Amino acid sequence: NEYGIYSFDRPEPLEEAKQMYESCKQSYEYYQKKLTEEADTTIEMIEYSGMRYEISDKCLNDIWNLIRYNVEPEQYDKILAEQRTWISSKEAKSKEITLEYEGGSMESVDKNEVLAELTMERCEELIKYLN
Repeated sequence: NEYGIYSFDRPEPLEEAKQMYESCKQSYEYYQKKLTEEADTTIEMIEYSGMRYEISDKCLNDIWNLIRYNVEPEQYDKILAEQRTWISSKEAKSKEITLEYEGGSMESVDKNEVLAELTMERCEELIKYLN
């Protein structure tokens, strides 16, 4: 059956992070197009914006794992402190949107969109630490 063990050359962490980011960005933009061009109902808008946020969050977690295992411990501690500050800021923005809409039908869409954008921006920032 010619089954066997094979391997591949894994890219350097920076290159791997860039590849992950570009792949996520393509999916992210795909759902942006669906959101702006195809969504006819609030439910569709929530679904597509939610997918954008989910994609950005997965990208962030994947890049974070590369950082965790590929930077020096001292640098990691600094990045971790910065990440915690960023998370607090993102959560504050989420609460701000909730208060602004007070449960309106577009709250979820706007919240998903803002958090997705913030998360993709953070992904770009985190990649720089792998240089």
